[in-house]
Amino acid sequence: MAQTGAWHLGPLTFGPWAVALTLLMACVIWVLGWLCRRYRWARIPVLLVPVLLGSWLGFAALSAPHGYAAAYSFGAAWLVAILTAVGAALLLPWRRSRRPGLLGLAGAVTILGVFYAVYLVGYHLDLHAWKHKERVDVPASQGR
Repeated sequence: MAQTGAWHLGPLTFGPWAVALTLLMACVIWVLGWLCRRYRWARIPVLLVPVLLGSWLGFAALSAPHGYAAAYSFGAAWLVAILTAVGAALLLPWRRSRRPGLLGLAGAVTILGVFYAVYLVGYHLDLHAWKHKERVDVPASQGR
């Protein structure tokens, strides 16, 4: 099935939104790197961005109404981390943007690490919202 406006890279196909989000993420990483270089006071708040983002995504997984809905938070965490990593990788070839690119790669790893840490600690402390929910069985299809 051919998509109009899609970018092809071997067997992979990317829609225009994927390219736009990746370029937007590269711009955000570059701006945050510029802030760290220009303003000394901005280093700590900028370095807290991936920690806060990972914590927010981990809390979203714990507060999902049912266990199956928590899987969407896992997908969101991986999507944000992959977009951050690819956006940061786009900055690596140029010397002036290499440091923000490396910090962006570290931020992508931090997002996933904090997400899994928050989720696993909350899950083992029984803080997940679906703890006492009844299991919802999906009826089998009637065969068409």
